[in-house]
This record gives sequence, structure tokens and C-alpha cells, in this order.
Amino acid sequence: MLEIIKTFPRVDDPLRISMAGISYCDGAYRIKRNVASITVIEYIIKGTGYIKHNGTLYTVGADTVYILPKGTVHEYYSSASDPWEKIFINIEGDFALTILEQYGIDKKIIFSGNGIENIFTRVAEIAKSDSHGHREDCTLQALFLEAVAKLSRSDGRALHSREAVILKDYLDKNLDRIIGNTELSSVIYRSPDYCVKLFRREYGVPPYDYHLNEKMRTAKRLLRDTKIPICEVAERLGYHDPCYFAGLFKKKCGASPREYRKQKNI
Repeated sequence: MLEIIKTFPRVDDPLRISMAGISYCDGAYRIKRNVASITVIEYIIKGTGYIKHNGTLYTVGADTVYILPKGTVHEYYSSASDPWEKIFINIEGDFALTILEQYGIDKKIIFSGNGIENIFTRVAEIAKSDSHGHREDCTLQALFLEAVAKLSRSDGRALHSREAVILKDYLDKNLDRIIGNTELSSVIYRSPDYCVKLFRREYGVPPYDYHLNEKMRTAKRLLRDTKIPICEVAERLGYHDPCYFAGLFKKKCGASPREYRKQKNI
């Protein structure tokens, strides 16, 4: 694996860039942080990889941005068959968290990179340059702020393609069923392969992963906020076998439905 990395000396700026660079990943690339001491923002140029953030697994492909804040538990790694090529910025301190919160994207991890690839092209140019001065550090601070501002505006539904919004709406309205790619593709009269690639480009994950994540989020809410029997929770989400649902929930959420409900009602 090859990386081009530029590090920066410690300064007293509230927004401190510690590192920026380009990663040409291979199948062995893997980063794991139990409690992250930095915030990272990364743009995927090409390839496929995976992010596990606070127990949820995401598939991340080309033209996608992800932000992993300081203090979170996360792991990310590249596909061996289709490895990532990506550009990154590492930021120390808590001010980056304040910026993400003020722009309203502190709870979102995956973003479409559509429209901001030029920002990361400039990051790559700085990483490849021979200069190591405060000027480059300040430029990276400005690029991080520009990226966050654009990501916060592009997070709105109106800025996603019409077809992608239709697919997402269909999944959101059918949490009580299992939706296959063939059925989903018929909604916009496209091929299943086209729909999967479109959805992943627009929302950062394939339709199946998005639908499953939404089901698990709904399951958590029902288990936490209601006394509905677990078997009925499963039925509401399209799982007619409560044991299968319980196993799936534990795999995705780290605890069985019964354990989760008990933990949240102590």
C-alpha cells in the first residue's frame, strides 16, 4: 500500500490540522479506533470499502465523503478486490465537533461527494507539494470548513436526484416488508444494477443496507419507547420469524431485542 502524507507542527489554532494525504489502499488496509482522538474527513476517489461506526456497518464507494468524529468508536477498511483510493484530513481538538454540530451534520456519517470533489483535489495538491508551512495548514482549515458547509447544504432531499429520492421514499414507506433490488428497480423502470449504483452514490450505502439500518432504528425505538411484544416488533418490520429477527438485531445492534429493551428501561 502507498500513502502520500503531510504532517503539520502543533499550533494553538482551535481548528488544528495534524495530517492530510492520499491513500492508495490494498486489501490489508484497516484503521480501528476504540475511542478516536481525532476527527477525520475522507473523500473516496474510487474503489469500495467498509465503515463500522458505533456498531453499524456501511458500504462506501466512489464519490463519497465520510466524517468520523473524535470520541467515536469506529473501524474502516478497504475491499481487497476493489480497493479504495482516497484523500483525507485529520483534525485534532474539539472545535471540529462544534463546527459539525453548528452545521447540523454531527449525527451523519456518510455523504454524497457530488459537487465537492474539487475541494479534495486541492487537499491532494497540498499533500503532494514540498511546502510544510503555516500557509498550507491555514488553507486546509479553510478547505475543511468549505467542505462541511457544502455537505450541510447537500444533505437536503431536494439536492438528491429525483430517481434516488423516489427509491428512498419507497424504502421508507415499506419498512414492514423485505424489498429486493428487482422490486425496487421496477419503481423507476430501471435495471437492478443501475438502482444499486445510483442509491449508493447518492446515499453512501446500497439500498439493502439502508433499508436494514432503518428497520433496526425503528426496532430500537419500538423496543425503547413501547411495550409491544418482541414478536410483534418483528412482524411490523417484515420478519415473520422472531428468532431470525432477534439474531439479526443482535448482529447489527450488539444485543438481543430483550437485552436492549432491558438496558434502555433500567
